[in-house]
Amino acid sequence: MKYRADIDGLRTLAVVPVVLFHAGLGLPGGFVGVDVFFVISGFLITGILHEDMKAGNWSITGFYDRRIRRIFPALMLVTVATLAVASVLFMPADFQATAKSALWSSVFLSNFHFHAQTGYFMEAAELSPLLHTWSLSVEEQFYVVFPLLLWAAHRYLRGPVRLLILLAVIAAISFALSVAAVRSTPEAAFYLSHNRIWELMAGAMLAILVREGLGARFAGQAGLANLAGLLGLALIGWAVFAYSASTPFPGAAALAPCLGAVALIWSGSGNGKAWANRLLALPPMVFFGRISYSLYLWHWPVFVFARYGRETPPGVAEMAGWAGLSVVLATLSWRYIEQPFRDGRRFPNPVRVVAAGALATAVVAGASAGISAARGFPGRLDPELRQLLKARYMHDRRECHRVTPSRMRRGDLCIRGAEQGEPSFVLVGDSHADAASPAVFSAAGKAGLRGYQYTAAGFRPMPGVEKRGEPNYVRRSTAFVEFLKQHPELRTVIITGFWVHQVTGDSFRHKGTVWFDDGYDGTGTAYNATATRNGLTRLFQAFPERRFILLDDVASGTALDLKSQARRIWRVGKGTMADAAMDIQAYQLQRDAYEPLLKEIAAANPNVRYVPLFGKLCGADACRLMHDGKPVWRNGDHLAAPGAMLLESDFSQLFATQDQLFSSQGK
Repeated sequence: MKYRADIDGLRTLAVVPVVLFHAGLGLPGGFVGVDVFFVISGFLITGILHEDMKAGNWSITGFYDRRIRRIFPALMLVTVATLAVASVLFMPADFQATAKSALWSSVFLSNFHFHAQTGYFMEAAELSPLLHTWSLSVEEQFYVVFPLLLWAAHRYLRGPVRLLILLAVIAAISFALSVAAVRSTPEAAFYLSHNRIWELMAGAMLAILVREGLGARFAGQAGLANLAGLLGLALIGWAVFAYSASTPFPGAAALAPCLGAVALIWSGSGNGKAWANRLLALPPMVFFGRISYSLYLWHWPVFVFARYGRETPPGVAEMAGWAGLSVVLATLSWRYIEQPFRDGRRFPNPVRVVAAGALATAVVAGASAGISAARGFPGRLDPELRQLLKARYMHDRRECHRVTPSRMRRGDLCIRGAEQGEPSFVLVGDSHADAASPAVFSAAGKAGLRGYQYTAAGFRPMPGVEKRGEPNYVRRSTAFVEFLKQHPELRTVIITGFWVHQVTGDSFRHKGTVWFDDGYDGTGTAYNATATRNGLTRLFQAFPERRFILLDDVASGTALDLKSQARRIWRVGKGTMADAAMDIQAYQLQRDAYEPLLKEIAAANPNVRYVPLFGKLCGADACRLMHDGKPVWRNGDHLAAPGAMLLESDFSQLFATQDQLFSSQGK
């Protein structure tokens, strides 16, 4: 296959945005570079396969010989290096998690692993140095099936047109699945192969067109080639600069980078003199393209290690330095690992290469499994710190959480508080409400009151409001409305939740969550406040005879996360948990994001009161993680049981004065 320098340049357009995006150095849509890689891969591999199959000299052993020599050496090096650094830098639990991901990535199934573990844009991703291997897994899963499919098509389908129709049908199905999944299951849309196949197929179809000379006459026309090349640059550039973590992706949004890559490859398939392709063929572009695979492999572990356990994230200059180190490592890896192993003359026996690849996989997978089984060797941790992290700080009634519509209809809800009497109130909300429940129901019990707990992860009672990526979200509120109708004896409804996330769509562990209703205007997270107002107002107006108490929320951030602060102590080798604190001004900024809205909603509804209560956990200058040697927070945004009980007297006061609170003067 004839070498094309402009395709190496296109690889640069793929890898540089990814690296800069991950470094936090701009390019909010830089993650689309992976999609450009998929198109390039589909084009190049299909071109080789198609030519070999037409010539009758294709073999599956030869194909995997080339794939192993191309992919395995650098990947295994980076995986082993990552495990080695993590063994020193990471705490045991994080080292164990890294080993698990190394195990899955070594067998090219890490996309399934990370789909089950975390979102790509979530805070937890910052602790996964092998997270980026998900894309390699998608590719290799594709290349397990695709060569056999192409071989069968060559044998039983006569002519390139029928082959193209087959590939187009598969691509269309995959694209439709991706578009649907972005709305219903966005993590699956991002990670799982069947939602990404169409991107590789786009390159594959282009390869067939080019190899068969279909459309070559047009690519040879300078005007059309120049136009296509400029359009390709524009599409990729637009995606890189206009997209962000809140963009529903991939789905239809992935069309821009993929079609941009297709246009650029096609514009260079004629005489290669289109303006855009000459730009891509410049030496600096070609250089970064040649090291792009190693750069992609090295940059993310380097960035994760640079950020690990830091109280404040590295600045722009420091991250630029780490990006520079990634380039150095990539250059060395390309020169001394990739290049020698890609030289087929050094490894003339394909069977031995495949066997060596299988052996390397077994060794890395076995070592990773051993580290995971050993739980990351927790004996390395200070005993006092280990005991602190090992202890359970959740309350002992966790079975009361995770209420679902089916549980509600079965009557499977906890009644807590006093031992006897009819329930008179309900605590409703998400896991933040559950975390506060020990204080709520302890205070209720002392006041002789009983109440229901109606809490579930991510749940806020907002009829008519949907959550992007959670298709059954609205049903949860519908079920709660049904619950209230079934229980007219519940005079008081206490609501709390992760309000800063609800209103802004962001938190220290979330990015770009969108809530919407029938009036959604397409503005993404900017609509969250409107959706919240509309949903809560519907609830309040549906039950004018009930009394609704809107509580505020706790402070949230890594400074209040036991594990994050343990990482800080582990990394710097000094300090204690007692030092961990969040500045009061940072908490006030969080309150400023949601408190005016809650006050506005309460003022507009006569049966609603807003009661700021959780702020009492903070002092005049800071919110401290520990109180009298016990944690107030558990994991950055959830109260530990000891922390919740600090508010018992405040909830006692709330129950004692609720009648006055809802008097005409109380408003």
